[in-house]
Amino acid sequence: MFVIEHLQQYLQSEGIQQLQSTQGIMIGKLLYSPKFRLHYVNGGVGYLLDQTAVRRLHAAISQSLFQSSSLCSPWYHHYAEDVIITACIQSLVNITLIDARDVFNRSLLHVFPPGSLISHSKQTMLDKHWGYFQHDAKIEFGYNCCSIDSFAFHGYSHTLMYAMFDYLYHTNLTIVEQFYQLHGWEYYNRTLSLPTWNV
Repeated sequence: MFVIEHLQQYLQSEGIQQLQSTQGIMIGKLLYSPKFRLHYVNGGVGYLLDQTAVRRLHAAISQSLFQSSSLCSPWYHHYAEDVIITACIQSLVNITLIDARDVFNRSLLHVFPPGSLISHSKQTMLDKHWGYFQHDAKIEFGYNCCSIDSFAFHGYSHTLMYAMFDYLYHTNLTIVEQFYQLHGWEYYNRTLSLPTWNV
């Protein structure tokens, strides 16, 4: 699920604009693959390539048509498309991988819904989704997990997507109020052992 307004705001930020003026960029949620020994941009939550990166990726794939061993080859088959695309991008000159974060270093893209990141412990999530926590993947938990300017979430059901759309675009509540009204105040008071709030 993407929040387009937040994405536009991020892409128009000064830092991104400066990078784009000198090189290609690939933006996403960086994880680590021990098998390939590289950081890669997670495909589940989505990633973005600017026009420079797309042109260079296209050229690299075209040049690798008859090189089946190349990571940029369209004939290179692997279940992890995101790892392969990132590996190809990293082999190209002047393309920067960006782990999208806000000014407080909070992630802007999330491989889990925010409810899981806030209410579950890291060990619980590790037991269920060990693949996302390989080596130095920086996935935060608790209230510092997610930026208020987050623009992409993975793992939402279609029902929750519609609910989030209604809360984001059809109410005047703040993002925090939207989140708690969507997931239930009492649930979070109980799960996080917070004092009961009068709402």
